Amino acid sequence: MLKIKEIADHLGLSKSQARRRIEAIKDLVGKDSISRGDYNEILVKQDAFEILKQLEEYRKAGNTTRKAKNKIKEDLGNEVDSETSESSQTDPVIHREPHQLDTHQPHQTDLALVKEQYEKRLSEKDERIRELQRDKQRLQEKNDTLEQRLLTGQTEEDPYKGKSLWQVVKEWLRSPAG
Repeated sequence: MLKIKEIADHLGLSKSQARRRIEAIKDLVGKDSISRGDYNEILVKQDAFEILKQLEEYRKAGNTTRKAKNKIKEDLGNEVDSETSESSQTDPVIHREPHQLDTHQPHQTDLALVKEQYEKRLSEKDERIRELQRDKQRLQEKNDTLEQRLLTGQTEEDPYKGKSLWQVVKEWLRSPAG
């Protein structure tokens, strides 16, 4: 049984999107394929997960969830007809281990999505590296000027040192605005 987070991670969806997809396929799968676990958590069997993957493939091909669901209904109708003629064929979905995702043959769209996400993360990291290098350069220059001032004994003189408050206000009022 797979949890929402595992399904969302594998299909590249958010948890709420995964919940909506599961809600959409409830009538396509058996009642025992989608159940509730501890703390009322939604659990999905491998056969329902296979249908979710197919639904997501149709959606990525440009179909709405409703159209994708209808296509899956048609596909399942055709499979039921072919299974009745070939009853000796075993269902590989039933014999899989629980919590095991079917990742043995990645689809081209999955690979393209992974590549796109990888390239995006890589470009974000490169930009962050450039930003940190700029910060390092700025801090190094500031450090160099402070070291130079310390070595030469230069200090910033306070223009208000030794003056009363009234003298400071008087200078401030006489100074040009800007």
